[in-house]
Amino acid sequence: MKKILFLLFLLLSAHCFSQNKTKFSLHGKTKDIADGTVLFLQNTLTEKFIDSAVVKNNAFLFKTKISTFPIQTVLFNRGLSARTIWLENNRMTFNAAETSFREAVITGSKTDSIVTTVRNGYKALKSYEEIVESELKFVQNNPNNIASAYTLSVMASVFGKEKSTELFSNMSDENKQSEYGKRISSLLLDLNDFKPKALGEKHRDFSMLNQKGIEKKFSDPNG
Repeated sequence: MKKILFLLFLLLSAHCFSQNKTKFSLHGKTKDIADGTVLFLQNTLTEKFIDSAVVKNNAFLFKTKISTFPIQTVLFNRGLSARTIWLENNRMTFNAAETSFREAVITGSKTDSIVTTVRNGYKALKSYEEIVESELKFVQNNPNNIASAYTLSVMASVFGKEKSTELFSNMSDENKQSEYGKRISSLLLDLNDFKPKALGEKHRDFSMLNQKGIEKKFSDPNG
């Protein structure tokens, strides 16, 4: 009898554990968005689409299987402003019921909370140089945060080889081995061949974040 009770206890414990195991989901609330509107979730590093969801009664749900967390994505519809989101393996929420789509409140992601706080501070900055300096300080002060690895992966050519190498060397092994870390390593190798351009020569292209937190290349707004 004792053995049977013990086996039942183990089975119940295993069931409770599986029930409590966290799985990614993103429950969203919007306003003034027509039923049937499709929202897309895109990986900002690879630019590949992860999943899509349809809005109904100003609500949507993603329950996508994602192999790596945290990961930076952008949620958008072609007729709406985009919202950059750091996904974590948690039950997350997106609440734009009382805000604009771009200013939606995200819960369930510590990384997104940190990055949002930092990005909000950029609103007071007036020049490109101030933004670059702020990005550099963020990476410098948060070497173990995955968002720093992402930032350096798009700003290495702006910070320069020497500074970027220093910032990268101070990062955690986890950051160095991440997809963002692999991109940084590749960029640092590429910067070995970097030479300042003479006046009139074609500029060296680089990427950085715009006001919406979305990566844009310097060459994008041609003309």
